[in-house]
Amino acid sequence: MPDDQPTQKYLVDHLFRTRDVHLIAGPSRAGKTTLALQILDSWSRGEAVFERASHPLPAVYMACDRPAESLRGHMECLDMDPEAHPHDSMADHTAEGERTVEKALGIARKTLSGVRVLFLDGFETLCAGRITEHRDVTKFMLTTAALCRKENITVIGCVPAVKSKENERYSAPQDRTLGSVAWMKLSDMAILIEPVTPKNPEDANRIVTLLPHRGATRSFTYAFDGPRLVRRAQVTLLPPMDAWLQNAPRQTPIPAKQLVEAGQALGIVRWKLYEWIKTQVDLGTMTRTDYGEYQIVGPAGGETAPN
Repeated sequence: MPDDQPTQKYLVDHLFRTRDVHLIAGPSRAGKTTLALQILDSWSRGEAVFERASHPLPAVYMACDRPAESLRGHMECLDMDPEAHPHDSMADHTAEGERTVEKALGIARKTLSGVRVLFLDGFETLCAGRITEHRDVTKFMLTTAALCRKENITVIGCVPAVKSKENERYSAPQDRTLGSVAWMKLSDMAILIEPVTPKNPEDANRIVTLLPHRGATRSFTYAFDGPRLVRRAQVTLLPPMDAWLQNAPRQTPIPAKQLVEAGQALGIVRWKLYEWIKTQVDLGTMTRTDYGEYQIVGPAGGETAPN
């Protein structure tokens, strides 16, 4: 039975609220499960997650669409001890058409009776309706949120997202879940993980964007180092400058002064522009050619993300 009076407000300060629904979204093979498992690993140890303090609670990681053996293999690849992280699989216990959030919670409580946090990998497979229908997804998300409050649990679900075009890197990331926008709209916190260059299947770089229901969007760059995701640098989001970059000349080095003046003409403060320049260099979108000069990488008007 759930606790009558919850005493903890956040799993991670100002990111994951307790007794609510949160999402980790991304296209196929982007690294959703890896990111979710690494978040679980750090959070359960009380380590900071996205630079915010963690407050661990009893948790179960549930695979909704693959066997527990596969999940354990993934944990082991990440140097996680499966015995230290309670986990199970709905695929091992239920038929595809019988899977619901309520049944996932029931299985989780058999695994760990006092479970308070439920990671649901393949969360969209528990939606009884069509994941592309706004009404079906809205009903599913609201019902799951109500269950969280009733049972005093927190759900963190992994769901698919469509691939972004490289020249739309920062355009409406909250709209890129596969199917209805209700997925993102009705989650309290959403995290989007995407390849930096979607057209390059060998690209190991990822952008992880935090999309809180309240507060500012933040993004971070990661790269796969073997099976693990390793943090690189924080990304400064300046959509007006990203748009300006699409039409900037590719062949001629651009002085930093010209970049700053272009940004100031768009109403952006100077220090933010220098952070943005550093981000572009970190991503490989621009290279530093000489002191105070930068060259844009990629064909004109198109692909500016790193290889």
